[in-house]
Amino acid sequence: MAGRKVSGAECSKLIAFLFSFLVAASFALEVRAQSEPTFQIANTYPGAGYPHLVATHLAVEEGNGTVLYIGGRFTYVGNIASRGIAKWDGRAWSGLGGGVGAWYVGGKVNAIAAYRGKIIAGGSFQDPDNPDMRNIAAWDGHVWSPLGSAGAMTIGGIRALCVVGDSLYASGSFTVNDTVYRLGKWDGLSWSIVEPNPNGQIECMTEHRGKLIVGGFFNTIGGTAFNRVAAFDGNSWSTLGSGFTNFVRDLVVYKDQLVVSGRLEGATTPTGTIAATWTGDSWAAIGISNNPYTEGSCMSVVDDQLYVFGSFPGLVAFGSNFAARWDGDSWMAISETGQNDQNITGIARIGERLIATRSANVTTPSGQQTNLTELVNGKWNAILNGMQSGPVAVFSTQGRLLGSFSKRLIPGGPIFYQLHECIGGEWKPFSVDLFDNKIIAVEMIDGDLFVGGQFKNVAGRAASNLAKWNGVGWSNAGAGLCHPTATGDLVNAIRKYQGRLVVGGVFSAGEVRGTTVVAQWDGTQWQPLAEGLVKISSGVRSLRVRGDRLIVGGSFRHPVDPRIMNIGTWDGVNWSSLDEGLPTTVVGIVEFRGELIAAISQNLVENTSVVQWTGTQWRAFGNTKVSSTLQSIEATDDYVLIRGNSSLYLSQHDRLDPYIDARVLAYSDGASWKPLGQGILNLDLPTYITPSSFAAHENVFWIAGNFHTTGEVVSPFIVKWGPP
Repeated sequence: MAGRKVSGAECSKLIAFLFSFLVAASFALEVRAQSEPTFQIANTYPGAGYPHLVATHLAVEEGNGTVLYIGGRFTYVGNIASRGIAKWDGRAWSGLGGGVGAWYVGGKVNAIAAYRGKIIAGGSFQDPDNPDMRNIAAWDGHVWSPLGSAGAMTIGGIRALCVVGDSLYASGSFTVNDTVYRLGKWDGLSWSIVEPNPNGQIECMTEHRGKLIVGGFFNTIGGTAFNRVAAFDGNSWSTLGSGFTNFVRDLVVYKDQLVVSGRLEGATTPTGTIAATWTGDSWAAIGISNNPYTEGSCMSVVDDQLYVFGSFPGLVAFGSNFAARWDGDSWMAISETGQNDQNITGIARIGERLIATRSANVTTPSGQQTNLTELVNGKWNAILNGMQSGPVAVFSTQGRLLGSFSKRLIPGGPIFYQLHECIGGEWKPFSVDLFDNKIIAVEMIDGDLFVGGQFKNVAGRAASNLAKWNGVGWSNAGAGLCHPTATGDLVNAIRKYQGRLVVGGVFSAGEVRGTTVVAQWDGTQWQPLAEGLVKISSGVRSLRVRGDRLIVGGSFRHPVDPRIMNIGTWDGVNWSSLDEGLPTTVVGIVEFRGELIAAISQNLVENTSVVQWTGTQWRAFGNTKVSSTLQSIEATDDYVLIRGNSSLYLSQHDRLDPYIDARVLAYSDGASWKPLGQGILNLDLPTYITPSSFAAHENVFWIAGNFHTTGEVVSPFIVKWGPP
């Protein structure tokens, strides 16, 4: 049968319908893509991370301004992961393809140079996937590559780089036929040894009037005396006066004059000289300290001034022992008080900001520890706001996000804990007071903040594992509950139920001693809930109010009813069981979409470690099996998050074959369990680690621990996960 002919009007309607459908589908997909949960930055590291050594820098004109390249031994900076080298544009850091070398090699960039439109990095590093990219590499703006093939030459560690004309010179270690040389040259095509070669280490190099100037620890070149400093014109070496008897650390050109720093005793420079200029015939001291052990370690030229850094007490009477600037006539202090002038490896002007790189962290006036600072009103401040450490535990209560931060008052001393609150994305001390041991639980009740844990005092006053903050100070809320000296006592959970304060944990004092692991405050004293609960191992781990019932989970048994095992309910008068209880420790209880979910320490219920109460029995939660020693569980409106101990395996089958290694974190939308991203990585080790804590706050999970990146974002010590 012939089909009916479609009219033009009908065709137009059909096209309009299809277009509307496609637009709607596209919008739905876009909304879904936008709502997919992701890791989000919750902290910016204020400097270059572990081991915090920034050894060198290079300021380069790029595009519309000056950018700063830094090199050293670090694995991350700000919010980017990068090994040994990174770039700062005045606003943000970028990582140059993740840096050079491998995470586990622990290399270091000692020198950076700009050569033929590329950035050259030299130091001690290696790429296990590219044997030729060892100790020196070139960045073209997109990828790192070897600087040619060394052929028969083995390039050891690089200490300094310098461009003279069309040649790149590198000092360090170059081995040819078992002979070690100190200076090599790259002409854009191949490497060669500079002949003759100095007999000792070359620490620094610069270009001056078309010649290569080198300084260091050598005293001869080709059998001729060259005391610590020499000039090379591309063909032969020439002396620069009689040199120095100790060593040269750095070389710069200032107002067309060659300047050296180091420990510069010599024929024309007295003991205590930290900087000297070349007059064309001899060396003239411009910086003399009254201390014979002074040393100028590095120099920078910025804004027509010479900056010298090192250790030189007595150079500037009103200034610092570690840094000074020279205007061509006299020395001046750099910072207002000289505070934090130590450990500087260089200084550069980036836009309007004067940036200093450092070989170790300093503490700024605002309390931040950082190795990247800027001079503002005579004081050194961090160039980025952020934390150099994070909370060891996070808590959400009554719309407030709090964290427990560990700290030592003296190096190697005891660890204390201080409560902070996150306000506007910034962590601020909740109070100045310190707890002498761990904080485990935090709950706001009727305007008072209750804090539980393993501590025995706060602010120097007794607080037996439970403290109350009334807006002015702390009081001991645990008296009569926990023994003031018992090491096994602790408070794991705090809740308000039927107008009373209820806590769970392990107790050994007063009316509850030895009778229960959950207790309530009746307004005068602590009392067990009816006949109480008896500890098996860790006592009560979790409390949750569900309707008119209090749900209690942990490691305990009822003294009479064997069905109340590790989990039970309390109605204000009596205890009741949930089926036959659970066969192993309940580490946490949450409600998710109206259902009661429990995390247990072992996969002993239907071969999984996360179970759901159906109203009559416990069943596996989701269609994926979870195998792990679980540590905790939290839930938002959209997801449930679990934390394992050291491993967490997911499988669609009763047997773990095949399985997915979820590292230590997994989430579920109610149907199946999935790994939380690529895992939580500590870049210092490097290894995947178990976060110390997480909390559900404003429909987002806040995850805390000794980590730096999730593979998606770099957010040291604390990161968020949830809808964008």
